[in-house]
Amino acid sequence: MLKGGLTGRHDATDIRSLHSAGPYLEDPSQINQVIMNLCINAFQAMEEGKGRINILVQKVDIKPEETGHPLDLEPEKYVKIIVDDDRAITQMLEKILQRLGYKVMVFNDPGKALERIRLTPDSFDLVITDMTMPEMTGADLARDLLALRKNLPVIVCSGHSDLIDEKTAIDSAIAAYVTKPFVIGRISMVIRDVLDRNKI
Repeated sequence: MLKGGLTGRHDATDIRSLHSAGPYLEDPSQINQVIMNLCINAFQAMEEGKGRINILVQKVDIKPEETGHPLDLEPEKYVKIIVDDDRAITQMLEKILQRLGYKVMVFNDPGKALERIRLTPDSFDLVITDMTMPEMTGADLARDLLALRKNLPVIVCSGHSDLIDEKTAIDSAIAAYVTKPFVIGRISMVIRDVLDRNKI
């Protein structure tokens, strides 16, 4: 199934666990989709689709000081909007942010996200959007959102795109550019930094 999702040529795909991490109470189809997304992002970054994809699964304990916000803050007052056409990605990112104490709204259609934000643009503190989506890119969504509210922080995420990089994002007044796959500590610190810089 994995090889069928990768067009072109790659030498091998190897998925291994470094040690027994115990059972997980998650939907197997969602886990499969996340692994597929990781492999597709890695495959797209390869030159001519040639190379070896290694995925190592390891149990990691996240300490409070590594979550990206001090314990004396009140992250629950911050409302985030997540926009990604991939439901597995939005569900994963939603869980990460909820575990960090944030309120979250999820949209799999950027057009619907834009419509919702237009109703009450001052109700949201941050928008996290994927770059590559049908009908509207994350950069286009960010442009429309900043036209609605100039100081609305927008974070654009991308696994691989020729349309945007960190410099292009900054030049477009996008608050931050994050590459996929997500690392909990990294994405939480980026969020905290963006909120601090915008004094949200």
